[in-house]
Amino acid sequence: MMAVYLFTFHAYGSWMPDRDEGYVRSGGKFRDTDHLAYQNYLQLAKENDSWFGCDIQLLLLEVCRKSSDLMRLNLYGFSCDVSHVHVLVGWEDEREWEVLRNRIKYSMTSRLNNKYGKRKWFSKGASRKRVKDQEHFDYLCGAYLPKHDGVVWIRKNDCEE
Repeated sequence: MMAVYLFTFHAYGSWMPDRDEGYVRSGGKFRDTDHLAYQNYLQLAKENDSWFGCDIQLLLLEVCRKSSDLMRLNLYGFSCDVSHVHVLVGWEDEREWEVLRNRIKYSMTSRLNNKYGKRKWFSKGASRKRVKDQEHFDYLCGAYLPKHDGVVWIRKNDCEE
């Protein structure tokens, strides 16, 4: 049985506690806006925020396409905006999602460091959602990924559009 996951990687410093929508702390618990926590985050920040402009988004797509081939992954979709990257991938063997997610993130970070200089590009960790069924997959490819404001790529022969 093939595993299919949507991995989300946030730009470093892009999901801060001062957001009107709230924020997520490590462990996945969603929290309300917190200006005091925001000040604490700023004091602890090791670098300035990262943001993904168009050139970086295109580079990240290229990295995901190449690294998916090298890692024997099926890349089904990719979307990006200034604050985060979504990567929809599947694989047919018993490899663990954590290992593959970390390798994708490492590949993106390495390429960004080589092109733009070493820095913190992504926040710690990343999120993952396992694709439940064909309906969920079709929703991700047909609605969720395309709604992002930046670079979007969908593999045509596997997703309905």
